[in-house]
Amino acid sequence: MINFRRANPEDLPQINKILNELDLAYPNQTDKDYWVLEEAHQIKAIAKWQDLGDYYFLSSLGVAQNFQKQGMAKALLEHFFAKQDKDLYIYTIIPEFFKRAGFVPISLEHELPIKSIFDCQDCYPAKCVCMIRTCLPAGRGKNAT
Repeated sequence: MINFRRANPEDLPQINKILNELDLAYPNQTDKDYWVLEEAHQIKAIAKWQDLGDYYFLSSLGVAQNFQKQGMAKALLEHFFAKQDKDLYIYTIIPEFFKRAGFVPISLEHELPIKSIFDCQDCYPAKCVCMIRTCLPAGRGKNAT
């Protein structure tokens, strides 16, 4: 059975393993705001979902390599979409994946976290796209627990 939950301190070794395996780790990264998708007590996917006041920001989404191509990233996103009660922003180098999940490209918003905190200069800055998934109308997508 798949379980979605907030990460706890005991999860950090598994989270860091996935981040390093997928080259998603960066020096200024904090350990807070992670969620995990686990099955049979094994963390298979992680996401960093931050509530930044007026909006949410998804700064990491990754599936352990041996569990990719099984719909886990999509399942984790759908879990967040069910809780979404304000706009959700991302920076990504794989916009095609996120377009299929309802995100649309936008010009960089000035109030978003600056890219440099994610060490974007060491990533692929020319490929990086800012995207938004707008909040659904009232009564849809507000099943926050």
